[in-house]
Amino acid sequence: MVLGGALDSLHPEVDRAAYFVPTERHDSYIEHALRTGSAWQEMKNRNTMSLFSIEEESATIPEIPFPKHQAWSLVERLNKEKEVTGIYISAHPLDEFRYIIENFTTCSLSNVGLIKDQPLKLAGIVAKAEHKISKKGTGYGSFVLEDYGGSFEFPLFSEDYMDFKNRLEVGQMVLVKATNMSLRDGTTRFKISAVQQLATAGSNIAESITIKMPLHQINADKVNYLQSMIANHKGNVSLKVVLLDAITANYLYLKSDEHKIEVNNKLLHELTTLGFDYKLN
Repeated sequence: MVLGGALDSLHPEVDRAAYFVPTERHDSYIEHALRTGSAWQEMKNRNTMSLFSIEEESATIPEIPFPKHQAWSLVERLNKEKEVTGIYISAHPLDEFRYIIENFTTCSLSNVGLIKDQPLKLAGIVAKAEHKISKKGTGYGSFVLEDYGGSFEFPLFSEDYMDFKNRLEVGQMVLVKATNMSLRDGTTRFKISAVQQLATAGSNIAESITIKMPLHQINADKVNYLQSMIANHKGNVSLKVVLLDAITANYLYLKSDEHKIEVNNKLLHELTTLGFDYKLN
């Protein structure tokens, strides 16, 4: 239950990892708390403590301080969460890369089988990886990619297996370039041409961002906030701005030669909060 977040509301400031860290007396904080509570209840039941001779506050079980601990990473926490609940509850491992999935992938993994003989860009987390050896001694494997909408399982053989197996281990979040090739017998073969970590892909997948700014929404506060936002998200993506006049239907196209920015979920969320649309290229 703790792994699934059952106690998150009791101590929002405490990472779930703290419950499993050894204390001075027990193998974990959970065991320490349970044993302390059990001993306290047993002592009350045996009347070894007189509740009439002490202050009321001292008749309550003492709070056990959490031990020092290192917080779990988001992926580690979510993987443990899914192990006990079967689903991701508090978040999804791909949330950090949602903008890549929404702007640069061809389709959801659940629809891969519907698209044949066309280049595909797919993103997901490796949910399953099986490595095997054939009778001839060559390696091959079976892999499952999973995204928000579903999953897709595919095999890899021979050179493709050797080239990509290390990039397709369970828990890795990847961008895959592939083609679902039609074969003469009516079946298809999923042919991978490239696999890249989403964390790495995010820094170079976008070439430019165009921010659309309606004139009637622009004021000094928004301009100052936008300038601060650009300064806080320096990167290598070209910045373009389109000023739109809804009354005359005219627009002014601007491109910054001075500023380049880093595209990420935080930046895009801030633009949406400001009321500005954007387009990634």
